[in-house]
Amino acid sequence: MRVHVFAEDELGECFAVICVNKVGGLDPVGLSDAVEVVQMALGEDGDVAIAIPISLLDKAGGIFGITRRMFLVDGELRVWTHLRDNAYIQMIKRIMLSQRQG
Repeated sequence: MRVHVFAEDELGECFAVICVNKVGGLDPVGLSDAVEVVQMALGEDGDVAIAIPISLLDKAGGIFGITRRMFLVDGELRVWTHLRDNAYIQMIKRIMLSQRQG
């Protein structure tokens, strides 16, 4: 597990990403603890996200929701963003679309 600070502005606000690249790093309790430590170090104005390879997606169900934002990185290094705030809305839209088609 690595922590990368992607941005810091002149006011000292930071954005950090915890990068998990192995199944062992997907433990929800351990990852929650790591997020808490990083968040405390950044302060209230900082934001923490988690990034995982998309190949670990099927094993990562327990970590969605730990942070507001997750990044999924595919084999071509494209980055897919999952926002917790919008996930519920997107799920409802999918259900409604499937009901219309059925």
